Amino acid sequence: MNLHEFLTRTEIHLPMRWDAHRDFEAFVGEQLDTFLRLIDQLDPNAVSDEVQRRKPSILSCCDGLRRSLRTFFEGHPREAYQHFAAAVQDILLEINGLAFTVTGPTDFGILYRVRQIQIPALNRNDLFHIPFELRHVVATQRYSIPGLPCLYLAGSLYTCWEEMGRPPLHELQCAAFWVKPGRSLRMLNLSNRPARLAAVHAMPPGSVPSDHSFLSSHIVLWPLFFATSIFVKHRSSPFKPEYIFSQMVLQWLTQNHGVDGIAYFSTHVRAISKHHPLPICNVIVPAKNITAFGRCQWLCDTFKMTDPFGWQLLACINVGEGPGKGSIPMYDLEFIEGVEEPYRKTEFGTVQMKLNKMVSRITHRNRNGEPMLGDVAST
Repeated sequence: MNLHEFLTRTEIHLPMRWDAHRDFEAFVGEQLDTFLRLIDQLDPNAVSDEVQRRKPSILSCCDGLRRSLRTFFEGHPREAYQHFAAAVQDILLEINGLAFTVTGPTDFGILYRVRQIQIPALNRNDLFHIPFELRHVVATQRYSIPGLPCLYLAGSLYTCWEEMGRPPLHELQCAAFWVKPGRSLRMLNLSNRPARLAAVHAMPPGSVPSDHSFLSSHIVLWPLFFATSIFVKHRSSPFKPEYIFSQMVLQWLTQNHGVDGIAYFSTHVRAISKHHPLPICNVIVPAKNITAFGRCQWLCDTFKMTDPFGWQLLACINVGEGPGKGSIPMYDLEFIEGVEEPYRKTEFGTVQMKLNKMVSRITHRNRNGEPMLGDVAST
C-alpha cells in the first residue's frame, strides 16, 4: 500500500464517528488496532521505514491510551491522566516537532471570535475570555478544562460560524484578534488531518514526498490525532467521552513543556484548505495568570483585538479591504461538497476583510502615537 492510498483510507479518516453498536472504549481499541495493522502494510520507503523504526513507541502510546480510557471509566481520573502522560511521553519527539513559535502579528495573521447576541452591543472585554468570577459558566468543550477560562479563536469567520452550529448571521457580533508586536506564543500544531496531508502532497501512486520526516511524524502521531477528534454522539448530554483525551491534552499543556496553546482542525468543517490550514482551524490559549476576578493579565498583554461589530453592520458598510499581508483571504474553500470557490468572494470573506481593515487602522494608529488602542483590560 503506497502512502497516498494509506492517507486516504476511510479507516484513518479524521474526524471519525463511532456507531451505536459499540461502546466507546471498544470503538477506540478497535480503531487503534486497525491503524496498527495498516501501518504494517505500507510499501517500503523513507516514510514507512521511519514509522517502523518508531513502531515500539507507537505501540506503547496506543497501550497507554487504552489504559488511560479504561482507568477513567473506572472512576480514577488522576491515574487515567498519568497513563495518558506516559503515552504522550512515548511520542514526545514527534509532538515537539509540531510545536512552533508565533512572534508578533505577521507570523499567525488575524484570528476571529464571534458571539451570538444582537443586543446589547458588546465591548472588547465581553468578547475576550470569560472572566474568572464567572468560571462556573465554563462548560465542557473539546479542548477545555471545566472551570478554566480560555481564549478560543478561529482562523476564519466561517469556522466560527460552523463551530457555533450555524446560527443566523444577523445575530452575530464578531471581532478580530492578533498577537501584539514583540510578544510570542509557543503553539502545538494539530491542524493536519490525513486528508489534508494527502491533498497537499498530491502523491501519485508509488511516489515518496521529499519531506518524509513531516509525514512520518504525523503517522506516528495518528493515535493522538484520532483520540482527540471523534465526533460527539450525544451533544446534549453533560458527559462526552469524546472529549476525554483532548481535555487531557490541554491539562498536559498547562503543566508541561512551555507550550502556550493549540491550533487544531475543526470537526465541524468538512473542507480542507490545501495551502492555508489556519482558516479551518481553531486556536485555544488557556489563561495563565489565575486570579479571583477579571481576566488573565498574560493573555491581555499578548493579544490585541478590534471592537466587536454586528455582522449586519459589517456586511452593509464599505471600509475597504485593508492593506498588508494576509488582509485579503486568498484561498478557496469547499462550502458545498465538490464545489470550491474563492473565500474572499463570499459573505464570510467580505465581512472578514472589513474586520481586517479595522485591524490595519488600529495597527497604523499604534505606530503613530496610540500604542494602547486595541488593548484589553484585565479588570
